[in-house]
Amino acid sequence: MFRSLLLVTIPFISIAAHAVTFDYRHETNDKAGNNHKDRLLMSHRFANGFGLSLEGKWKGSQDKNKAYDETVSNGTEVVASYVHKINKTFQIEPGFSLDTSSSSNNYRPYLRGKANLTDDVSASLRYRPYYKRNSGNIGTSKDTSENGYNLTSVLSWKFLKDYQ
Repeated sequence: MFRSLLLVTIPFISIAAHAVTFDYRHETNDKAGNNHKDRLLMSHRFANGFGLSLEGKWKGSQDKNKAYDETVSNGTEVVASYVHKINKTFQIEPGFSLDTSSSSNNYRPYLRGKANLTDDVSASLRYRPYYKRNSGNIGTSKDTSENGYNLTSVLSWKFLKDYQ
């Protein structure tokens, strides 16, 4: 029974894991104290252009300069987006990001445009306003929102195409 169940589930596991992207980042700043932060992003873009991602973030809690020492949560980010390809050169991506921590929620809709300059070089521009709600300000006379705007541009190129 166990063997037949295993044989039935193995093809589905490999199909599900094939299209998921994992992105791990470690960050450290040149300052005193514990400044090590990490994040793990898991994302998937479906064939119809819809994409989802989930990012877990953590950092060190003690005032020591040691990586991975007494780690605590540093928030979570969830992103939903849709890539619409206008033609081979241009695409547009509207999306929504929810960044949460123990003290605030950050609502960040965005619009990204991308142009493929050649097969190996592309440029993108992202506009992202945000609305931040601080948990400590709920029920007080303090303002619970911050409105800000982020404009980001990226120039990327493919390197060693055979190994991607």
